[in-house]
Amino acid sequence: MGFAGAGWSEEDDVAGLDPLSGRHLGNFPQAFTHLALIHAVTQIIRAEDL
Repeated sequence: MGFAGAGWSEEDDVAGLDPLSGRHLGNFPQAFTHLALIHAVTQIIRAEDL
């Protein structure tokens, strides 16, 4: 649940921001998963171009 009344939104909650300090909490495992997905798609596109 977001803190819309305090200038906080659901998007901020999803982004992993601390509602009190505004600092990014981060999610490094998720970031590595996204990088792996991007890498896999890039490899598929390259293979199709051959």
